[in-house]
Amino acid sequence: MDLYSVHKFLRGFGSVYNARHSKMGHDVAIKILHDVSVEESLLKEATFQNVFSCNFVLRVYGMYKGIPPNEKVKQKGIVMEFMTRGSIMDLCKNLRGPPLFPLACRFIQEVASGMKFLHSMGILHRDLKMQNVMLSEELHAKVKLI
Repeated sequence: MDLYSVHKFLRGFGSVYNARHSKMGHDVAIKILHDVSVEESLLKEATFQNVFSCNFVLRVYGMYKGIPPNEKVKQKGIVMEFMTRGSIMDLCKNLRGPPLFPLACRFIQEVASGMKFLHSMGILHRDLKMQNVMLSEELHAKVKLI
């Protein structure tokens, strides 16, 4: 039996699916890997992130092996925390502009806290942009590393 029930392709996010953990019953995001050669380093990163977690960095739960909907072959992916509001870029598109100043200031503080945590762990982000800052239902920001 598969550990994850993959049920929805998330448009605009590349090959990312919304799925439900079969035993725990919570939603996750699964990012399909197109370059399997990076699998080992990503698995180490996922394990590292599970040991050291931060409220401002998107959690990585582990690896996925399975057949996503509308696919015929087994694929590998990274299982991550599911953020219901998408990215800050999505929010700006929906608002047709930047968020209100107090909310923008909170995002800046939360992203800075996430980056400080990553740097304290010796991790350099290399691709920090609005698409890689995800938002919770309550509009709290988390830096997406992978």
